[in-house]
Amino acid sequence: MRLEGDRFTGLEHHVWLNGKTGIVSKIPSELGQVWQNMTPDAVEKDLGIMDEFGIPIVDTRVYGPQTVSFTDEASETRKQAKYVLKQPFIDPAHTMTYADLLHFEKHRTALLELMHQSEAIKNERGLGLDLLGGKGFDLIRPALDPRIKTMRADVGNLLVPEEDIQTNGSWAEHAVRANGFVAKKGEALLCDTRLMPIGESGSCYERMLAPVMQKNRDFQDAALWATMEGLGVDQNVVRPDERFNTGFKRLVRKLALHAKPKMVAEAEKMN
Repeated sequence: MRLEGDRFTGLEHHVWLNGKTGIVSKIPSELGQVWQNMTPDAVEKDLGIMDEFGIPIVDTRVYGPQTVSFTDEASETRKQAKYVLKQPFIDPAHTMTYADLLHFEKHRTALLELMHQSEAIKNERGLGLDLLGGKGFDLIRPALDPRIKTMRADVGNLLVPEEDIQTNGSWAEHAVRANGFVAKKGEALLCDTRLMPIGESGSCYERMLAPVMQKNRDFQDAALWATMEGLGVDQNVVRPDERFNTGFKRLVRKLALHAKPKMVAEAEKMN
């Protein structure tokens, strides 16, 4: 399988964005394979759970073990990938920002719903929904550094389409979610469709990794709930005594609330 387009590497996947075909291709990265079960069956299981719990995702196709080829720093490279994920290229779109949450109730409502769904998946399946992505930890320095007056804050794995996006020819042969559209303007779609192992189930290796993944999940939970608290969401929904019930979560809450003025300043610039 030939992989073409603009390439970048995340914490889990090597990614190719192909504007010509309107397709995003992903294969497991070396780092991703360290902390996650990177098999087609594991992907299908995650997708099934997300469907069961009603998580709105970017339409995702799974292709089993593949020999892939691509240009890597002007050299032609071939390698065996455990799987290839393909998704429609949602463009124009942007990652959900603090500005979206500050200015639009529909985005606050959409994120709150995802946070409740995430709790249900955690409680019932021992798995974590990855809403912030690895860039969540990048917020720490600008939140604390007094020299930085504004900070952009993104819910890193949520895409917000800026117009209705129809499937193109290369995606049209597949079923799409709604009347030929792969995305509707203003909705929030999760683009990272892998779940984090944070419980006591799964393989021995996943159980070993669970405490580390749980810390990531705790960070995301506390940061998002504290952000909602800072946006004035009802205390009966935020439930601070329950949400921030460890020293680590209380520290993250303090960090997020401390960052609020800088996030507001950036959001006002973007408005």
